[in-house]
Amino acid sequence: QFAPDVSVTGGMVVAVLARMANVDISEYENDTIGSGSLWYAPYVNWAKKAGLLDGIDFDAASEISRENMGMILVRFMDYVGADYSTSGADVEFIDEDQISVDARPYMQTLTKLRVFRGRGNSILDPLSLTTRAEFAALAHRIYAIIK
Repeated sequence: QFAPDVSVTGGMVVAVLARMANVDISEYENDTIGSGSLWYAPYVNWAKKAGLLDGIDFDAASEISRENMGMILVRFMDYVGADYSTSGADVEFIDEDQISVDARPYMQTLTKLRVFRGRGNSILDPLSLTTRAEFAALAHRIYAIIK
């Protein structure tokens, strides 16, 4: 069902990223580190082995915050060997104190690359959930970088 304003789950995110990277997911179907027999289990197994989920409180069946999304997306770009770089002063946000220390460099990278564009008025909103529509836009911007 088309539901762009519904929050995206971690399982959905890693499934899309695996497909964007043309991962042979059959290699991960029998691994035991993921979510058992659920549809997203091989994608979670791949993402864990690829290091995309390191240090993230990740539940494939639950919604994902913008902050965790940022960490996963930068790690994904590194995984596929994307050629990107950022420079210049850090972008300042009114709510930057809400960004965890671990996530700050990832959020800065994506903001400087214009993958994350904030909510307007210098608000990044790192702890809010990511909708399907937002993730579609993020995936499109990431694809433009990695292609």
